[in-house]
Amino acid sequence: MRGKRGQLFVYNEQNEKVIWAKKTNGSYLVQIKNVEHVSVAYEQWHEAFCHVSPKNMRTEMYEDGGDLSTPPKDFHCTSCALSKSTKQVPKTTEHRIPKPLDRMYSDLSGKQAVRTKSGAQYYITLIDEKTRYV
Repeated sequence: MRGKRGQLFVYNEQNEKVIWAKKTNGSYLVQIKNVEHVSVAYEQWHEAFCHVSPKNMRTEMYEDGGDLSTPPKDFHCTSCALSKSTKQVPKTTEHRIPKPLDRMYSDLSGKQAVRTKSGAQYYITLIDEKTRYV
């Protein structure tokens, strides 16, 4: 890399100038010599366009649309599949206990940092399955 007032040059191994930049109005105008056309796979285009749907990735919509590859018939994007997945809430059980207090659920909690007025540090929660009362 070499430079002179307001200009910058990059040379390859054969000492050929491949990139040069010229400062104009506070910004650099960069030029590249002999840029080769690079073939890019459909998956790379899909990611570059923020995972756009294949039906919306039409060549006529883009200035360099001729470079877009056609989507494969069995194309699958893991990121797209995960973002469209939904959580399935399990169905509620229809079987309930017929009478209150036939089945109770309990939960013991503690050791609490602050004691109760009576000095307890643990407490138990009881829930009736039929009425859902605590």
